Amino acid sequence: MILKKYFLLVFLLVFTNLYSQKVKTDVEKERDEIYRLLQESDGYNGSNDLKSLELANKAILLSEKVGTSREKATSYLFVANILSSLGMYKKSFIYLEKSNNEEYSKTDIHHQVIIKSIKANNYEKLNLKSQALSELNGVLQISDENPKDYSLLFFKAQALVKLGFHYSEIGKLDFSLGYLNKAELVFKKFPIEETVVQYYEIPNLYLAKGDVFLKKKMTDSTFYYLNKGFELLKKNKENLPTFHSFYSSYGDYYYHKKDYNNALEFYLKSIREMDKHHINDVDSKILTFKNISNIYGILNQSKKKEIYLSKYYKESEKLSVNNVNNIQKAVDHIIKEKKNEISSIKERSTTWIFSVIIILICSLILFWIVFKKINKKQKKAISVIESKEAIIIEKEQQAKELKLRVNDTFDEILLLAKENHPNFYTRFQEVYPDFHGKLLDINPKLHTSELVLLAYIYLNFESKEIADFTYKSPKTIQNRKHLLRKKLNIPTSDDMSVWLKSICK
Repeated sequence: MILKKYFLLVFLLVFTNLYSQKVKTDVEKERDEIYRLLQESDGYNGSNDLKSLELANKAILLSEKVGTSREKATSYLFVANILSSLGMYKKSFIYLEKSNNEEYSKTDIHHQVIIKSIKANNYEKLNLKSQALSELNGVLQISDENPKDYSLLFFKAQALVKLGFHYSEIGKLDFSLGYLNKAELVFKKFPIEETVVQYYEIPNLYLAKGDVFLKKKMTDSTFYYLNKGFELLKKNKENLPTFHSFYSSYGDYYYHKKDYNNALEFYLKSIREMDKHHINDVDSKILTFKNISNIYGILNQSKKKEIYLSKYYKESEKLSVNNVNNIQKAVDHIIKEKKNEISSIKERSTTWIFSVIIILICSLILFWIVFKKINKKQKKAISVIESKEAIIIEKEQQAKELKLRVNDTFDEILLLAKENHPNFYTRFQEVYPDFHGKLLDINPKLHTSELVLLAYIYLNFESKEIADFTYKSPKTIQNRKHLLRKKLNIPTSDDMSVWLKSICK
């Protein structure tokens, strides 16, 4: 969910006509119906996005039939917002363009701010970080330029939260907390009666803080902010909140604490919550599937581990395919915006030039200088666009090639291990170069055969599988593992595979 409830604040004055006592024409009644549909759509936003989209599409059909530029711009904006929530970024950009092309959007700062907020979300999800930052900074600029506009405070706070998320993802945790603290100060300016702020936006702010503190390994602060946000969110009776993000973060917290049973419980609750409310948070789902698979591996439930690993790969592949189209649309959108900027510069320049010619014919020399400068800027802008497009295409290709190489290498190592191939350990060391040295640092007397066994354990093979691969009895493998625990001082309570991965990162 990108914008909730306050999305309607900007258009609140429109609803004053809904309840006036004067006799209305049929067209006026139909226009009132547009806003009623949008209001109902906003009520489902976040709890049932498909229903919300259905209602907003009805509003579009009606606005295109009888609406003014304002009704059309608003309806397109609603649909763009919902599509962004559903992860349908390509279509979201299409409706953003439609809204932006309406005359009303070009002059209304609230529409401009909302368009930038939705664009920022789309770009962030497509990993186009610089474009996302540009749009968020644009929101802050418009808000700061209009300090007396109370409604813009909400969008400013949301932009600050998103900047906090951005810097958290790239590891700049102190920057992240700085933006989140600024957002909290802005949100606290809203009265307690603003339930969406108090029981939705602020809980999500605390959720973000909890995630940052977890990355800083400050688990007490993590748990404090998660609980604080969760308790606030439960008070939100008006907007039917979903709890999947909190469940996922609780899962991360317990995973970090190595309390795998509690972590698993919360991750599964997060998945169920998303399915129940038809929430298409693909990034969260993919990460949660991976974590569930890892936990089942730690708990030695191999069948369930494989089930969720399969779900992880399936969703990842689906996301990769969707992102190709979404990124292409995003790139097209960026190029179109740059071309519009160039066209705008050209139009303004032409108007200015003709005005100068009419007023003063003798200014031809000055005109020539200005024209050359503008032409240079146009070429530079086109060059920048083409360069960015080439970089995006190159990065996509590199990502595909890297994924293929990683999968092929891992499959090769597994195959060598299962065949008990003499080159298995040599190839294993090439892929995991720190493994050999770090274990010998702990115990220099380890034999090669013991290091090979440790490599099998590192790859999550169970004792029976190792016994089958190496033509030894399971009891022999168990005895050797017990001996290695002593040699490496591995606590009996620790899973050897998890311990090895923590030592040999």
